This record gives sequence, structure tokens and C-alpha cells, in this order.
Amino acid sequence: MSLSPISAPLRHALDYWQDRRDAAGGLPHRRDIDIAALKPCLGRMLLLEIADPIEDSLYLVFGTVLVEYFNEELTKQRLGDTGGAKNRVLIEEYAEVVRTGAAMMFSNEPVIGGSAFCYEKMALPLLNDNGGIGYILAVIDQIDPR
Repeated sequence: MSLSPISAPLRHALDYWQDRRDAAGGLPHRRDIDIAALKPCLGRMLLLEIADPIEDSLYLVFGTVLVEYFNEELTKQRLGDTGGAKNRVLIEEYAEVVRTGAAMMFSNEPVIGGSAFCYEKMALPLLNDNGGIGYILAVIDQIDPR
């Protein structure tokens, strides 16, 4: 499957993740990720620590630009506690990344604060020390819906 993000920060994150994957000979571990190398993505980045059930997963990082985009700070919040119809969509997206172990792209146009907000998201699985998918590094960026 070919992933073709529109957003430059998503392209950067995907290219970096693919380089780390190729160097590791498989999915990269969280420890393989150098946050400084992801500087173009930082404010648009989240790191989700995966739990079972998926609803118990914890946002370890939720970037400042994401806080502005979605009007909520989710750092240290459980995925299952973020509420609303959008939560079911997020849970399904992240569960699919964990199930497949593949990088995936998602786009959405939720209504936030009374207006539509079009974005694309790159979700990148990372291994934990036990060799299972323990994290999802995601980068989200607003795009022009045209």
C-alpha cells in the first residue's frame, strides 16, 4: 500500500519512520525514534501508549498545535475518556494500526467549534521492549479540503 500524504509534516514523519523501519529490519522501537529528527512535526504530533483494551491507551504527548486544532489538551488522558462520536472513530483507527502493524493514513472533517475542520493523520506503529506494538506515533495536519 502506498501512502501519499499531502502535508509536508506527514511526509517528513512517514519518510523518517520508513528509514527507521528499514534500519531496524522491521517495525522500529520507540527507542529508535529521535524526537529532534521530527522537529517539523513536533506541535502536530501525538504519542499514544497502547494498552489492552485499546480504550485504556494513554496519550503520552499531545502537541500544542493539536490542542489548538481540537480545542482540548489530551496529554495524560485515556483514549476511552476523550468522549463523543469522534472517540469511536479514533478507537477504531488506532485499533486497526495495532492489528495490522502497518503505517496508516486517515482523514476526517469533524465539526469543531461550529465549523468543519479537514485534516489528515499519519499513524505509525512503534514496538515496545517486549516486541509488541506498544505505541502509535501520529502526526495530524490541517489540509485544504479542495
